[in-house]
Amino acid sequence: MIHHCQNELMDIAKVTVTPIPDFGNNEKWLQYILTHCPHFDYVLSGNVRVQDIFKQTDKIVIPLKIRGAARSSTIRNQLALGNYSELEKSLPPAVIEHLKSINAFSRLKGIMQNELCTPKLAVDVVFFDKEGNLILIERKNEPLGKALPGGFVDYGEAPEIAASREAKEETSANVHIKELLGVRGKPDRDPRGHVVTLAYHGEYIDGELQAKDDAKSIIRIKPEDLDQIHFAFSDHKEIIEACLKKMLQAIEK
Repeated sequence: MIHHCQNELMDIAKVTVTPIPDFGNNEKWLQYILTHCPHFDYVLSGNVRVQDIFKQTDKIVIPLKIRGAARSSTIRNQLALGNYSELEKSLPPAVIEHLKSINAFSRLKGIMQNELCTPKLAVDVVFFDKEGNLILIERKNEPLGKALPGGFVDYGEAPEIAASREAKEETSANVHIKELLGVRGKPDRDPRGHVVTLAYHGEYIDGELQAKDDAKSIIRIKPEDLDQIHFAFSDHKEIIEACLKKMLQAIEK
């Protein structure tokens, strides 16, 4: 229960933690919360999507400023690995202590080990700025090196939507996804595990290019300098070359 007075949060008398399944559907997710959770009047969230969902209800939405976005899949993997130092960058100390108290690390690791083992699905995007420079990122996390903007597809998300989202999250650019370049899925293409990627050709629309999310910096290179780049993933150069070939063929027609 949260006491509220003159639009200021005054006190937190009691906190109830209620597990919520991941439905992959906003409406089902909302209805589950409204039906199964104890009564509440306020929604405090720094997640814009969550704020929008609850604005259609009679709940009072209070936006929160957050230090930075943390993907649930990243937190889940860190939990399973018991990676305390990384979790401390994303979660409050009290949350980490609670997770330790319920033995969340070993429990989640056991769940993940028992899950059906299938490749993960990712997307990568080839696009160029207005001057014709190929846009790459310098990765902030392992595997280190330069790479195409991209990332994992969320459950319930169309791959082309994921491609546009990942390009935006990592480069701040609005990118229109034009076509599928191909599928790459060799088991050893990603040192983190078996990951199948859908490679897309995108068109840069607008937005100031700035590194965010998993990107440490933005790299602009001329296509002819491709051989000078050390890529974090073994097939990113091949993906880019395939895109350049298709672009040349389109010009020649």
